[in-house]
Amino acid sequence: MSNIIYTNVILYLYNERRGSDGSFFPNEKHRFNKLFGEFVRMKRKQLNLSQQQLAYKMGLDYQYISRVERGLISPTYFGSLGFQRCWKRHSINLF
Repeated sequence: MSNIIYTNVILYLYNERRGSDGSFFPNEKHRFNKLFGEFVRMKRKQLNLSQQQLAYKMGLDYQYISRVERGLISPTYFGSLGFQRCWKRHSINLF
């Protein structure tokens, strides 16, 4: 399930954000972290939630949300499921 989430996020954002020459980020992990972070920020703002509010709903620390949104860390499997559950609670599909 985790691989499906990551793959769909990358494909969704990659098609929206890549440059005219097809280039993106220097390596795959960095690219995924940035893409997933942008996706999380976009969804969080659609729900009008602060990072603290989202973290509370997920049972996580707001600093984790901040690091994910900035692309500094890869979301854990637990974190990915937490995002998905939060979006579903607010009737927003992850994909």
